[in-house]
This record gives sequence, C-alpha cells and structure tokens, in this order.
Amino acid sequence: MSLEKILRIVTRETEVSLNEMKDENRKRQKVEARMIASYMIKEFIPEMSLVAIGELFGGRDHSTIIYYLNKVEDLAFTDGPFFNKIEGIRKMIQSEFPKKVTFTWQWETNTTL
Repeated sequence: MSLEKILRIVTRETEVSLNEMKDENRKRQKVEARMIASYMIKEFIPEMSLVAIGELFGGRDHSTIIYYLNKVEDLAFTDGPFFNKIEGIRKMIQSEFPKKVTFTWQWETNTTL
C-alpha cells in the first residue's frame, strides 16, 4: 500500500489539502478530511501505528486518532451521505491497489442423520 496514493485520493475527494489537514483549523470540512484520511490509512496500512498517523497530521496525539477512527465508524452507521462518501473513497483506494486475497467459508450440513 502507498500512503501517498491514499492521501492523494482523500485530498482529491474531500477537497482539503494535506497541509490543511495538518493545521490546527477545526472547520468541519478539514476535521472530516483528517478523520477520513486517518481511517483509510489504518484500514489499508494496518501496520502503521496510531502515533505515526498522528504525527502525519500535525503531531496529533494517538488518542485523537482513536477518536477519529471511532467517529468515522459512528457516522458511517448514522449518516447516509457520509457512509456513501466513505464507501466511494474506499472503492477508489481499492481500485489503486491489488485485490486482497480473501477466503470465504461455506458450511455444509448433513441433514440426513
């Protein structure tokens, strides 16, 4: 996974630059962009620490990043347009990277005992 590609997609889709995400501004659009970027980084680069993500966004504390991750999940369940935005960004990021190999299990039951 490429951190730069994730950030490029998030900045393009949120219309907030990385420098704007790093500053102390608390305008909704900028905070939302930081939250989405943090969430996508943690999803696609799970080995990146919360401290490292916080440093990327202007030295924010790891607890702030935890708050962002939880807030994105909460909003995704309660706010339809926000969910659509997150899913759209996720799909764009996924299209930039090779597909992950996933396994599905199908249980077979024997109904004749």
